[in-house]
Amino acid sequence: MRKRILSVAVKLVLLGLLLATSYGATALLIDQARAEHAYENAARAEHLARARDLDPREAQYAKGQGDFYLETAVPPRLHLAAAEYREAVRLTPYEALHWADWGKACWRLGRFDEADKAYDMAVSLDPMNYKIQQEYGDYLFSQGRIKEAQGHHARAIQLNHNVELARSLCAVYWNLGYTPLDLATQLLGDNPVLLRRYFLDCLTWMDLESARALWAGFRQRDGFVEASPAGAYFDFLIAKHSYDEAKSLWSEIARDFYKVDWDGERERFWNGDFRLPVNRFRGGLEWRIHQPQPKGVRTVVSESATGDRSKRLWVHFDGKENVAYGHTSHLLLVEPGQTYTLSYNVFAVNITAGDSAPSDQGPYVHLALMSTPPVVRKEPMITDTADWDRSMDFLVPPDCHVAWVRICRDQSEKMNNRINGDVWYSNFTLKLKDEISSGTVEQ
Repeated sequence: MRKRILSVAVKLVLLGLLLATSYGATALLIDQARAEHAYENAARAEHLARARDLDPREAQYAKGQGDFYLETAVPPRLHLAAAEYREAVRLTPYEALHWADWGKACWRLGRFDEADKAYDMAVSLDPMNYKIQQEYGDYLFSQGRIKEAQGHHARAIQLNHNVELARSLCAVYWNLGYTPLDLATQLLGDNPVLLRRYFLDCLTWMDLESARALWAGFRQRDGFVEASPAGAYFDFLIAKHSYDEAKSLWSEIARDFYKVDWDGERERFWNGDFRLPVNRFRGGLEWRIHQPQPKGVRTVVSESATGDRSKRLWVHFDGKENVAYGHTSHLLLVEPGQTYTLSYNVFAVNITAGDSAPSDQGPYVHLALMSTPPVVRKEPMITDTADWDRSMDFLVPPDCHVAWVRICRDQSEKMNNRINGDVWYSNFTLKLKDEISSGTVEQ
């Protein structure tokens, strides 16, 4: 009898424990669900605090409360933020981001010893997190620990491969007097995308000597030499009046991009017959078909309209617009004091321009000699249907090394001013003339 009573008592106790445990577990699950709902809808500070109170063991809620105190509260409540971040670290000591948060709060509070320890732990736990590497670098930089900061900033760039991140960090170090090449070596590694963007940025402010050093340092790296940096460097050399270097660079471009050897004395007008693909290299001495084209005109390199297999520059006017056009150009390198002859062929079909045509403005070739002031020549405009071989002689002013050839059409002032028709240009050549031209030059 006594055994039966004891057995019943034990069963009752166990049942009570089971009910208590079940109730506690159910209550815990309910509180966790309510906390999660409050956190997900934490548009107001009290919702964050509610989630924190309902489930104090969840590190994410402590972090959320810390973020509010640090980033949203006005003014920031730094001590409270640091306490919440420290609690997140205590609850989840193996989460690198919690250590980084605590380091950030300690940094802003001036508790640098604690910030050092927090960031060291964050980097140790997650060395592949570029945001932690960048933030640690920012912290070290603010402390004047530049060499240490460089290492973490370089790691952040290498992990992220983000062009904008690299650009922002490089701008900070430029102000410390680093040379462009030294800074690239220390921060950018061998990523060709970052190196190309960095090179283009540097060209906007570098002097000629620095640009030479950077180009020499970068051109040997795998994947760096592409059309964009090479073309930008060519234009940079022209702008700095370093014409011999520009010629030498174009010889390299011809070998790298076109697989041909270029002799500047023999071929003064590069690709004047369009035998090489125009879109292989944009800029430099190549034809530049600028985009976007204006409405009413389309420009491409196409087969000849005369039935042979030669290539020509085709400009098509659709007859729907009064086009102002100057979107195809070509750069020439010339010698001061020399007289040249520019020759070309033009074939036109049904160009609606001329004295008796609806429009009084047709396409023409425009030559600009970049002296001070510039000297310009305008060839007669193209009208109707015809096939012409044209040439012009010009004397290069003593301060001029560069000329531009441009295909143009001016807007018409007539009531019926839209232009229709097609024109093909080909066989551009530039040759020295033995005697000084007797023609006039418009200045």
